[in-house]
Amino acid sequence: MAPGPRQVYGVVSPEDLPAYLGAEPPAAVLVGFEIDNAGFSLDDPGGLEIPLEEYAREHGYQRTSLECPVCARKVLSVWERLPEADPPG
Repeated sequence: MAPGPRQVYGVVSPEDLPAYLGAEPPAAVLVGFEIDNAGFSLDDPGGLEIPLEEYAREHGYQRTSLECPVCARKVLSVWERLPEADPPG
């Protein structure tokens, strides 16, 4: 999607994600819901979580696993921001 429509509809591209999250870093990032999706249809987008996981890894978040009791016991990854990763102030 081109930058103009992204702005109109409030869509964040993978390229814009680091700046978007950097403005107000999340306390945690939860991924793993779409790991089985290959991305061959609108119902199966695939790859949407990769930029979120890359952001977490590159910004010093610590990964732990979480078994999801409401999604067929799928194992998810929770990336938590460590206090030392917070900017002073």
